Amino acid sequence: MVLLFIGNIEKNPGPTCKFKSCGFFTETIASCVRHQYYHSRSSNFMFYCPSPECIYVSKSFNALNYHVSMFHREIKHQNLEDPEADKKLPCTVLGCPQTMDSFWSLVQHICVHLDSGSPSSGVRCPVEDCRHPSLFLKSKTLRVHLSQYHQGWRDEGAPPSKRKRVDKSSTAGDSHFTESFGCGVNQGGSGEDIRDDVNDEETEDWELLNDDLIVDKIAKFYLQLYGEFFLPYETIQEICNGISFICGLNNLRMKKIMRTGLETLGVEQLQANELCYKVSSADILFTTHHKNAPGPSFTSDYLRKEYFKKHYDFQAPDEVSLSNHMDPDLKIQYVPVTNTLATILKDPVVQKDVDASFLKCSSNSDEVSDYTDGSLFKEENHEKKELHLFLYIDSYNPVMNALGSAKDKYKSLVMYFTLGNLKDENRSKIDSKHLVVMVRESVFKEVGAKKCFKDALKELKSLETVGTTYKDENIKVKVIYMLGDNLGQHTIGGFIECFTSIYFCRFCDIEKGVFKENPEHTNPPRSKEDYENCVREAKVTEEPCKGVKGDCVFNDLQNFHAVSHLCPCIAHDLFEGVVSRDLSGIIRSFVKKKWFSYKLLNKRINKFQCQGIDAPNKPANVRYKGKSKYKKLGGHAVQNWALLRLLPFIIGDKIKDFEDPAWKLYLQLKELCEYFCGHTFLKSDVPYIKDVLVPLYFERRSEVLDESMYPLKPKYHFSFGHYCELMLRYGPLIQVWTLGFEQKHKLFKHVVRLSRNFINVEYTCAMRHQLNLAFKATGPLFHEGCIETDAQIFSIDSYQGELKTFLSSMSITQGRCRSCKSINVDGISYDIGSLLLLKSNGRDIDCGRIKVILSTDNEVQFVLNCITATFNNTVGTYEIPEDALGELKSIPARGLKYAQPQPLYDFKGKLSFNVKGKVI
Repeated sequence: MVLLFIGNIEKNPGPTCKFKSCGFFTETIASCVRHQYYHSRSSNFMFYCPSPECIYVSKSFNALNYHVSMFHREIKHQNLEDPEADKKLPCTVLGCPQTMDSFWSLVQHICVHLDSGSPSSGVRCPVEDCRHPSLFLKSKTLRVHLSQYHQGWRDEGAPPSKRKRVDKSSTAGDSHFTESFGCGVNQGGSGEDIRDDVNDEETEDWELLNDDLIVDKIAKFYLQLYGEFFLPYETIQEICNGISFICGLNNLRMKKIMRTGLETLGVEQLQANELCYKVSSADILFTTHHKNAPGPSFTSDYLRKEYFKKHYDFQAPDEVSLSNHMDPDLKIQYVPVTNTLATILKDPVVQKDVDASFLKCSSNSDEVSDYTDGSLFKEENHEKKELHLFLYIDSYNPVMNALGSAKDKYKSLVMYFTLGNLKDENRSKIDSKHLVVMVRESVFKEVGAKKCFKDALKELKSLETVGTTYKDENIKVKVIYMLGDNLGQHTIGGFIECFTSIYFCRFCDIEKGVFKENPEHTNPPRSKEDYENCVREAKVTEEPCKGVKGDCVFNDLQNFHAVSHLCPCIAHDLFEGVVSRDLSGIIRSFVKKKWFSYKLLNKRINKFQCQGIDAPNKPANVRYKGKSKYKKLGGHAVQNWALLRLLPFIIGDKIKDFEDPAWKLYLQLKELCEYFCGHTFLKSDVPYIKDVLVPLYFERRSEVLDESMYPLKPKYHFSFGHYCELMLRYGPLIQVWTLGFEQKHKLFKHVVRLSRNFINVEYTCAMRHQLNLAFKATGPLFHEGCIETDAQIFSIDSYQGELKTFLSSMSITQGRCRSCKSINVDGISYDIGSLLLLKSNGRDIDCGRIKVILSTDNEVQFVLNCITATFNNTVGTYEIPEDALGELKSIPARGLKYAQPQPLYDFKGKLSFNVKGKVI
């Protein structure tokens, strides 16, 4: 390595196939696979197959190597741009008639000759026009020579011009090296090779390891400690100091050994010192951990963050004072939306989603599948090219399990945003939520919303009029909706925050007494004029007017008003409110009839094996002890939702009378939730929900549940009273719920727990959030691609009967198509036998079970056995025949309307399932 450095060999002139992540050029599949390893420290890094039109992606480097060896062995070392570049290269060993199709293969072939001792006289360098006069006796010396003088030789398939000899700048140094170490060449046919200790692995791919690449890996290591592992600053500094100390000791040891060796060889002291300096400078780990060494330094927190700002789009939060007297406690942490947008809009997956949203046409059909289909969005006449923001405001306690004086001491109010232009599945992920404002809740209550959101509002107004730059084009940015729970929405909207008051609803001005008498009744929606009149009256009287106590600061935005743009959250209203109370009362009714006990139910829940997407949110035990016994379920929103859907499979065999009013009430509740939670719905279904299902539900509820134990709460009015009109206004309500944002709270709680810093909690959380974003931005924010499992080259002979006939009729590219036992497409896993929902068929559902998974040329196809799942009115589940043979059908994975496989359960000997949302 030292001698190569002395040689001052110029860098590889560069092959011709661009690598996705960094723009580095490689010419063959094998060299691209090797190069990907050096990028594996990036966030969410996925190894991809470099073969043209092959879609294979893997998280494992070894899996990619196996895939290439299995499916691309013949072209592994072939020039991707010019497959004829190395055709018919003859072996340079005298008497060997073989020819190779790549230079890399030729070198391997010659090394086999040398390792076997043939020819005994040695071979010349196989590179044309190489002026090296000596013959090589051993394969190791040949490889060393190629790496020293022909740096591009490992770029298999490179044209001969890219392997031409690169002379050393110092011929004296070369001759000295040759004389002193022999270099294992046969000079005049009589030299002896003494370089048997050369490790070929040490020279492999050394030309790819340039200084910038190594510095980048060290920087990402520190960025990961900050932004993913959330280590305390002191711990990170101790790690840095430890590396610096070890590198310093190792550097002194190497200098001592080198000086001793160079003195033995008779090298002058000045030259020896120069060589030691060059070797020290070549140790990037040493130079980055010593301030006086050349190049970037990571010896302090300040220097590391400065490097992050320069190379990774790291934007530190702005600490804004809210006091003219510079009160240190009156401050907020503010992250400009413009900076965050600039970072995330560089991501290729984000760009793909944004570009697709610009091309999306407004639909007037009966089907509603996104917020852009909602009546409110259509009424506002948005531009085709426009960036949409969803804001979310909520308060949370970053200190987990805080007790006593610390219970509310660190409670903070946060504002996040997500980009509405993303696909729904990407919009729901935690990495799509970005911090805007963080402030101590006590400070927010003291200074008010106007001061706390002053900077954010100013920037949002500027984005509405001036816009931001996207792909060299100025694009306007608009706030579409404000998301949050009821308390947060009332706080921001200027409504009273007490839900036991007379006027408790922000959607209409119904009085509490009217709601109690007629729970399905709603007043006309609040209008902007009524709201503004109430604001004026409340300002004069200093008393709330019809539930309005003040103005909303966000009303100054162009397309925003508190009466129309504060979305509901079905997680809080439906699952933590209605379902938690009513399902608890329904279960209590069953227990009172002695069909089963709470102890048996909880035992069944604990032993129940949730499948597929149900597994992460297994139902919690039903609460029947303590202060809230019988009144609520024991789980969080999604656990309550899971219990609602899975109850028949858990305890259905104990239901003795399926005509019991309590069981009928359960079926009605489940049906209403399916309508409200659908990712798509039909406008024509809304009158049926409003005029039929809701009145019937309240009628039967009054018969089954004890009003004194299960009284009607405001959440019943929000959900059953307003959801029908809100579905038409906002689109599918599942797309505007808040659970994705609340997952972000967990990140901050994790930060505080690991960083152990309570001096300025808001600053700590905001800074780590930005470091986390910077680390995430080093790779793709969202995974998009396919990960195959147990893939084999497709062979029609592996199948029989009708399946073989059907596959024969398909246009399958032999040799390039692979059959898989399972595959992950854009983050969703599919297996042979998985059940996919296709469309409704009356009360039944047309489904398909996966028989074959085919992966070819950037496209995944499922061969489905199409069957019909029949609806069991008595139990409220869908049943499918286990061994039924239906029509075979091929469908692309990305063409599925309902992409998630449906979990199946065995209920009374039949495969059954329940849906999350209504299938249309």
